[in-house]
Amino acid sequence: MQYIFYLSGQQLDAYLVKADGMDRLGEFPDTSAGHSSFSEFLAEQQPLPCRLLVDLIEEEFREETIPHVSGSDRTALHNRHAARLFRNTPFRHSEVISRDKTGRRDDHVLFSSLTNKDIIEPWLNIISQHQLPLAGIHSLPVITRRLADTINASSDCVLLITRQRGNNLRETFIKNKQVRFSRLAPLLDCDRAAFGAIVDAEIEKTKRYLNTLKLLDFNEHLDVFIISDQDHLASAQTVCNNKEQINYFFHDTNDIARQLGMEAYQDSQFSDRIFIHLLCKKRNPNHYAQAEHLFHYRTYNTARALNLFSTSLALAAVLWCGINIADAFVFKQETKLLQASIEKVEDNLRQITGASQNEDINPENILAAVKISEALKQRSTSPDPLMRALGAALLQNPGLILDKLVWHSKQTTAQPAPDAEDTTAGQINSADNSLQSVIVAEGHIADFKGSYLDANNDIQLFVRKLSTQPGIVSASITRYPINTASGTSLVGKLLSNENPGKANFTVRVVMEMQRGQG
Repeated sequence: MQYIFYLSGQQLDAYLVKADGMDRLGEFPDTSAGHSSFSEFLAEQQPLPCRLLVDLIEEEFREETIPHVSGSDRTALHNRHAARLFRNTPFRHSEVISRDKTGRRDDHVLFSSLTNKDIIEPWLNIISQHQLPLAGIHSLPVITRRLADTINASSDCVLLITRQRGNNLRETFIKNKQVRFSRLAPLLDCDRAAFGAIVDAEIEKTKRYLNTLKLLDFNEHLDVFIISDQDHLASAQTVCNNKEQINYFFHDTNDIARQLGMEAYQDSQFSDRIFIHLLCKKRNPNHYAQAEHLFHYRTYNTARALNLFSTSLALAAVLWCGINIADAFVFKQETKLLQASIEKVEDNLRQITGASQNEDINPENILAAVKISEALKQRSTSPDPLMRALGAALLQNPGLILDKLVWHSKQTTAQPAPDAEDTTAGQINSADNSLQSVIVAEGHIADFKGSYLDANNDIQLFVRKLSTQPGIVSASITRYPINTASGTSLVGKLLSNENPGKANFTVRVVMEMQRGQG
């Protein structure tokens, strides 16, 4: 939304332009009371952007030819030339309308100004006091060429006649689609019946003035477009008849409003709403406002840009946080899946290796086992048969615990001599390919109560069982839990002991095997 202030000289009309149309908020006469009422009106309004559309008699147009330059040089040259043409007003505007095709190719520039600054400055001061963002001061005649395009006034020389609020007749001359001249003629107390005659007289007057300015040749054809309501058009049609060099065209303001998409057009005898609509329909450059007049508008745009930037930044931050939260959730799910995969692999590894979760495996033990296995592979025989015999005897004597086994093998070179303390002395002649597998087993009585006699009996029973195993050559006790030889002294009780020690023993077992057996 924005405000459009339409200044016609005698009064200022305020409009609120919205997306769905416009509302006329009030009119304020060009008096001290009108200025006060306008100030009170602005105090109650929202600080929306506004534009000032001027339709004044005190607007002068001058066409000049100046050297062609561009960029900042053109702006400086136009400003200097406009200041020389219109010394007593700061409200000046310039626009290049054509360029020579030969010679220096100079520019033809239309300079315009609001020659009476005292009419417009009081309104601008009130707008500035209320800090209303003024977007520009626009000339109604300059915008008239858009109306010519709307009604398809495309001939080389066009004179547009519109009736404006304040009972004024605006006459704008357009040549080659460029505004070249415009004048505002008061209609005074003109009724509808006299409207046609007054318009016809004003057209003749304007045509002669254009001939004087050499904007229109005497024999050049002119198309005149008269725009008003049906009643005033009917009066004009009775008087304004086509002539040799003038053709008349009549357009109803209601038809033009419908063509522009304006619904429920009000005050159809005036064209001010049409010009306001054309002003707001697309972006318009400023014509007469100076830098100090546009200060609040620049501030307004800067604030909007900062708000938009901060909002965009906040939305970007929220979006970024949302993305991070989503990523964190995805990463958490992926971590759970990865942990499950790791546990599954570990379970498979434990099943393959036979390891349990509560059992530690010493790498040194594994290395020792590997080395023993390699050493056994390199030997020509194996301790397995002798181990099986030893195990069979232990099954019949569960009270014995073996702590250490020392195994070796040797080739038989002579018949072994019987041991004095062996319970069994088997003699077997060995051949050249026979080997003897020997184990020296160290152990102790599992539940020793202190009776060494019982311990000796258990060990002797164990040796006798060993001697009955197949292949055993000899089984002897090399160390008793207690030495019972006649040459030794015995201290302690034979049947029991209040502080029993360990009943350790050592047994030597020999098995004869063929080379490669086992």
